[in-house]
Amino acid sequence: MDATDVVEITQVLGRYGQIVDGRAWGDLADVFTPDAVFDTGGFGQGCQTGVEAIRTMFEGGTQPYSVNIVNIVVSDGDAPGTARAYSKNIGLLPKGRVGSASYHDELVRTAGGWRVARRTAHAPRREQP
Repeated sequence: MDATDVVEITQVLGRYGQIVDGRAWGDLADVFTPDAVFDTGGFGQGCQTGVEAIRTMFEGGTQPYSVNIVNIVVSDGDAPGTARAYSKNIGLLPKGRVGSASYHDELVRTAGGWRVARRTAHAPRREQP
């Protein structure tokens, strides 16, 4: 993987934020592979398989008003044409609240560019009393 790959992967992760902000669910294929897995079990939403199931999840839920993808770290994957990425999602929620999640992504290089093949969302750590 070279610097161009890192930039392209960073752009894909940023595109996700734009899609959520604009409610452009039809554009999720710009981010995810057709058979992508989005594991939101840490938030009690289960695991969605396939870009259409991911789209249905977004269309049926309450999404943040704004999503900001930050703290992106990209590394090589286990096989050629694969990568891993860590990022943080900071979202503006209803009633002025702010929420966050961390994403652990597995990406693959496709004919259309880098796409997320598996995303696992983790809830933020809770402070100890």
